[in-house]
Amino acid sequence: MNVDDILKNVEKAVPDENIFVDVLKDLVKEHIKNYLLEKLKENPALMKELDEAIKEYIEAKMIETLAETKFVKVMAELGIESLPLNIKEKVIKEFLNAFRKEFNEVIEKTF
Repeated sequence: MNVDDILKNVEKAVPDENIFVDVLKDLVKEHIKNYLLEKLKENPALMKELDEAIKEYIEAKMIETLAETKFVKVMAELGIESLPLNIKEKVIKEFLNAFRKEFNEVIEKTF
């Protein structure tokens, strides 16, 4: 091991200035979070309103995901419908085989 190798190892072990900036950002975020939580504790009506807004946001995201899923389904069906008959059956079988495991896992987790 030569001097250059030793210096490289030391450089790897010593954190660069970015780690300090990242830690400082995290500390600031934590401070702001604690401050906001205290303000919410002081105003239960505002906390309740925030809870409702979060629930509505999550529901909206789920509805958006459902719409995107429907869109993908329609596009897949359209793609299959546009295939020549001689390869349509093969493509359908391959498609189903490709996702069968994932579908079964989702169904098992859901029910």
